Amino acid sequence: MNQGLVGNRAHYRDIFNLFAVQGKITRDKLEEMFQRVRLNPSPEEMEKYIQLVFENRNYATFDDFLKLFKMRCVSHEYTSEEIFKGFLLLSDNERRLHISKIEELIKEQVKDYRERQFLMEHMSHFTDENGWVNYQEFVNSSFY
Repeated sequence: MNQGLVGNRAHYRDIFNLFAVQGKITRDKLEEMFQRVRLNPSPEEMEKYIQLVFENRNYATFDDFLKLFKMRCVSHEYTSEEIFKGFLLLSDNERRLHISKIEELIKEQVKDYRERQFLMEHMSHFTDENGWVNYQEFVNSSFY
């Protein structure tokens, strides 16, 4: 499993375990999970998530569940190279990027409040105590 997910893995496992029985979740539990965290995807989006996670089975494992988080980060199909170029454009002279710049960009570009909250929560996992984003951890977690 990708080492880039290590920082978030415990957080994701906690969420998964709230709904899992014997290390597996069902479609109904995934839908319940989305409702509980107020991510109300359209029926089309939900079907896409279900196909990704369940792959024609009646259950999903934790590793299957992790695919959701990777998918949401790359749903616009940006490559890691494109993300890196964006990171460089926003970063300072030392190639460091502060979370406040990302927050400004998200507020400006993302209209849906829930999606903005999701993105900021996701980015917080890659941000140190001073607000600097660890680009490599972010890309590893999101693309591999």
